[in-house]
Amino acid sequence: MTIIYFAGGEDIDFLIQGNTVINTGGTNYRTTFARCALNNSGTTTFDTIFNKKPFSVGSAAFWAAARLGQSSPGGIINSEQFKLADVNRITRIRMRLTSNTNAPQTFAVEKVTAAGVATNLFSGSFVYDTINPGTESTQFAWHVQYTTTGFCELYYKGVLLGSFTGDVTTDGITDLAYIGLGNNANGPRNFWSECMVTDFDPRACSLQTFAPVANGNTHNFDTGTPAAANVNEVTLNLATLDGSTTAGQIDEYTTAAVAAGTFDVAAYGVSAFLSKGTSGPSKADLAVRTGGADFFSADQVLNTFYDNFQNWWTANPNTGVAWLTSQIGSTAGFNIGVKSVT
Repeated sequence: MTIIYFAGGEDIDFLIQGNTVINTGGTNYRTTFARCALNNSGTTTFDTIFNKKPFSVGSAAFWAAARLGQSSPGGIINSEQFKLADVNRITRIRMRLTSNTNAPQTFAVEKVTAAGVATNLFSGSFVYDTINPGTESTQFAWHVQYTTTGFCELYYKGVLLGSFTGDVTTDGITDLAYIGLGNNANGPRNFWSECMVTDFDPRACSLQTFAPVANGNTHNFDTGTPAAANVNEVTLNLATLDGSTTAGQIDEYTTAAVAAGTFDVAAYGVSAFLSKGTSGPSKADLAVRTGGADFFSADQVLNTFYDNFQNWWTANPNTGVAWLTSQIGSTAGFNIGVKSVT
């Protein structure tokens, strides 16, 4: 069974800190797949970008991956580059740099208690990519089973950097909920993109963003002068919105084309930044339109504050089998959207 626990790469998907910049220069992420990168320019070794929507993996083995571009290759000692946290966003597993040099860069992978006591799981070294410093992204990936008899593996550019088998837990915690994207504390800037948490190996995978382009098949939301331009910003602007005052209204959009190439489609997801008002609809269903029909997620229970909501279709709901690239993107009749619910 294919599971997408979480995936994203834009500000609606992550808890953006004050020192995080939405980078759209196209030099530190793969422009074929992403529209931007999250530039974590934190000034301490602990500043971290976390996903907004928590996931739950329980005792299952899972993968967590993200692509990293840098202003120059390297890191700063004690910087926590890439980590996993519990439901309270307390770091439980981390990759901590143990040198200031990239020839090679040394690191330690540690499990950490809530009190900050670290236990080394494994150590190693690697060299940050210097082929196109500042102009490309390469991938880090965790493979973890978070149990007392589990394991932890860390990969860079598809290559295993080290592993540990045994108790990878701390404080009796039995689940993880957040992936943490770190920085270099005034050192080389980290630019993160194409982040995903899955039950399958994502090292050969890409995450393509399909932003709304134009109004789709049904478009009857009635608040905020609904239009694609209100909901497709690269940098979020809450002053523009598409809203619904009556349950059952649908807001659908066409999207851009699939990246050139030959791909399989593991899943297609809709990610939305939603809230409810003091009256009117209190839930929303995320939607895809394919094969001439609308298909909706389960009800998403909204809050009075904005939050991230996602739904992933691992098969085409119209055919019941895997998506084809010819069925998504700019394909005629394919839409993404949201329906308001009582």
